[in-house]
Amino acid sequence: MNKRLMKKYGNPKKILFLDCDGVLNSETYFKHNNFDYTNTCNAYKYNHDIECIKRLKKIIKETNCKIVLSSTWKFFYFADDRYFSNKLRKLFNNKYKIRIIDRTTFKYKTIGKYQKRAYQIKQYLLDHKNIVKYAILDDDSNDEDDLTLFGDHFVPTTWTNGLQDEHVNKCIKLLK
Repeated sequence: MNKRLMKKYGNPKKILFLDCDGVLNSETYFKHNNFDYTNTCNAYKYNHDIECIKRLKKIIKETNCKIVLSSTWKFFYFADDRYFSNKLRKLFNNKYKIRIIDRTTFKYKTIGKYQKRAYQIKQYLLDHKNIVKYAILDDDSNDEDDLTLFGDHFVPTTWTNGLQDEHVNKCIKLLK
């Protein structure tokens, strides 16, 4: 975490690693709203299922956890392109009242396993030894990006339905 964020948020002890697509939106949501979900640009037009947002806010409220973006959306949220990153920040900060305090990063310049989300999260945890409780919300549970290595800390959602009540309950248990 950079010094500015550390000063603002302190040394958070509870972290929720957040993916966006398949957590805050879903195939069902896109179809119901007649969005072309096969066009990935639609996801980046800030189409979030408000019910999923409410569920995320419940986790935050009940556990006082902080959000670290592990999604590929981190490239937009923390982008050098100020117009795009500011628009996305305003959406989360102002409209949804959700603060994203940090992101996972590529620690190494090599390709391969170090670019996988599981390794980025593992590295984040190693770099932030103050974290005592964490959960990972993500719809990717394939062998390519094996988040199952985190055991119960990995709360798998699905692209079909996104964040549901059972995921919320599991996250709250992990983070309380």
